[in-house]
Amino acid sequence: MPLAKPSLMIRVRRVVAKGSGRGSIHHHRGDGDPKLYKPTDVVRLTGIYEVLHDREHRESHDVVMHARDLFPACDTCDMRVRFRLVRTAPYIFDDEDFEHQE
Repeated sequence: MPLAKPSLMIRVRRVVAKGSGRGSIHHHRGDGDPKLYKPTDVVRLTGIYEVLHDREHRESHDVVMHARDLFPACDTCDMRVRFRLVRTAPYIFDDEDFEHQE
C-alpha cells in the first residue's frame, strides 16, 4: 500500500518594522516550492534556492537569490541547471531599519 505524501504546509507571518506600524508578509514554505526555475528565468522572490545540477556533476547546494535578478547558467552544465525555492528570506538592506546605514 503506497504511503500518503505529506501536504505542503505554508506558514505566513507578518513582520513589523520597529516604530513604523507597517509590516511585510514573509512566506515560509515547509517543504519548499516544487516549481523548478531555469537559467534566464526572473527571480520572483528573494530567498534561499536549492541548485540542482545536471547529471549530478556536483551535489545540490543552497544559494541566496535576489528578486528581479536572472537565474544564472552553470559553468559546467550550462542551461541544464535548475533552481528550487527552499524558502523566502528578505534581504536585510531592503528592511527599513537597515536600508540607510552609513
